[in-house]
Amino acid sequence: MNYQDFLNAVVDCIKKIVGKEAEVFIHRVTKINGVTLDGVVIMKKDSNFSPTIYLNGYYTMYLSGCEVYEIAEKIYKLYVANSGIISIPSDFFMDFGKIEEHVAFRLISCDRNKELLEKIPHRKFLDLAIVYFAVIDNVDNGRGIVTIYNNHLEHWGVDEECLYRLAKKNTPRLYPAEIKPMNQVVSDMILREDRNMDVETLVAQVDIMNERFPMYVLTNAYRSYGASCMLYDGLMEKFTEHIETDIYVVPSSVHELILIPIDGEISKTGIDEMIRSINNTELSREEILSDHSYIYTRENGFE
Repeated sequence: MNYQDFLNAVVDCIKKIVGKEAEVFIHRVTKINGVTLDGVVIMKKDSNFSPTIYLNGYYTMYLSGCEVYEIAEKIYKLYVANSGIISIPSDFFMDFGKIEEHVAFRLISCDRNKELLEKIPHRKFLDLAIVYFAVIDNVDNGRGIVTIYNNHLEHWGVDEECLYRLAKKNTPRLYPAEIKPMNQVVSDMILREDRNMDVETLVAQVDIMNERFPMYVLTNAYRSYGASCMLYDGLMEKFTEHIETDIYVVPSSVHELILIPIDGEISKTGIDEMIRSINNTELSREEILSDHSYIYTRENGFE
């Protein structure tokens, strides 16, 4: 069967599993950078929130020989495992007063998201766009996010300026920034993958690398849309003052930035070529932020 028939068949199978306890339907989601995904939603009658389980990957399983009813059972088990992790008060999105402390921002590409940006409040920053979402937490440390759309603002009677003011205050608290030397990040990553590696030798190797080409990784504590940390008040200014030099800001993904001191040995052209290569070979479409680096100087800020 084709993809659309597959979606319909999965919904029918899940409906048979849940019976009259819940409504089952397909929800098409426009992600960043033009990525569109089809998800199934299982919404119980006494609930106002349910995780969206994306089906695009499951279609590959079907084409590989997995039966539709087996896929439906897998999806239902995944739903049961995740449906209780995050709960939202029934009036959470009705009363803006309840959401004010949960508004945060993230950075996405302007050029790659023209269609999406028509539907959501945003403001430009360099050639990027600051967009907004609501953070949903519960006592079990589960965390979900819900993108804020233009119709939300109409319902609440607020404007983008209000969102920006709140997000500028909230995001550093909700997503604390972290800056680490690249050698520490590389060491930690390699040691997680190979616990038998000689630690002293590894540290010595990456220390030599960092002495020759000092680099720093900027992200947040959740490693999620950490590129937005460059917007935090005073962070870039204090960092460049601390290392006493201007920097290249390299958007390695929407989740992190690499900060490289400008010393004349590394050119912006070379960095931009590296970014484009990584975007084309290493990142998924959703992870790409920009195809070039930025410059931050102590005198002028971003240039």
